Amino acid sequence: MTDKAKAAAAYRKLAEAAYELADLYTEAAGGAADDLPPLLREQPLPDVAQQHAETVLGRCPDHDLPWRGVAGGISKRTGNPYKAFWTCQVKECKKRPVKAWEDAHPAAAAA
Repeated sequence: MTDKAKAAAAYRKLAEAAYELADLYTEAAGGAADDLPPLLREQPLPDVAQQHAETVLGRCPDHDLPWRGVAGGISKRTGNPYKAFWTCQVKECKKRPVKAWEDAHPAAAAA
């Protein structure tokens, strides 16, 4: 079993335990699921792959900060236009997100 599969199994066990706790709470209180605290209401299971992509790929690997969206514009140095892009929040850092993450998160919408 890979680490990804182990993590997915662990998330599912936690979710199942939360659902079981919600059932016990509902039975003990004699109420409906609407009476449950927000954390115990049944919610869809998280997509582990999507969470991984957001928490790992959505951050600078060197500084562990979320990417910053830069709006498109005209370069002060060259006078040439450029498209919106993602970059690290640390000015001196030249890291950029991987293409798959950039494609899923258009910089123009964030800038």
